[in-house]
Amino acid sequence: MKKITSILLSIIMIYSVCFPITAFAAALPTVGISSLSVKENTVTVKWKKKSKIMGYQIQYSTDSKFKKNKKSVKIKKAKTTSKKISNLKESKKYYFRIRTYKSSNKKTRYSKWSKVKSVKTQKEVHCTNNSNHSIKCGNMGKWFTSKSDIDDYWEEVVQTYSKQYENGE
Repeated sequence: MKKITSILLSIIMIYSVCFPITAFAAALPTVGISSLSVKENTVTVKWKKKSKIMGYQIQYSTDSKFKKNKKSVKIKKAKTTSKKISNLKESKKYYFRIRTYKSSNKKTRYSKWSKVKSVKTQKEVHCTNNSNHSIKCGNMGKWFTSKSDIDDYWEEVVQTYSKQYENGE
């Protein structure tokens, strides 16, 4: 009986060396998107930092199933916790998901994808409420209701600088 047991153990040990089982390898930690924020055609994706990984992969698409129009961004530093994704189309709904990855022995392992979160990009906002779109918001920090308001503002600015120049300021 002892011989049979030792022979079986030897066979199991030889088999395990020749055919290693990877089913018991530790799974990579999953990560979730903590927030999505939009500013015009740019979306900022934020997540919580994970340990024992090499980086993250973000995937985004206009298709909720990620079958078409999908793009991926790889973040190579595990310490990074946010990424700005720009040049998106305005007034379009985008879907985002994220996962962790780790590379070893020339193989890259990925965790499962996070839950999908979506956000709609904004239209470009102008400072006038009519058809005059010559000045974008934020350039001056002022809101104008008409072209004459813009002309009056610039006339006031010119006069202020003229007075300062005359007074030697």
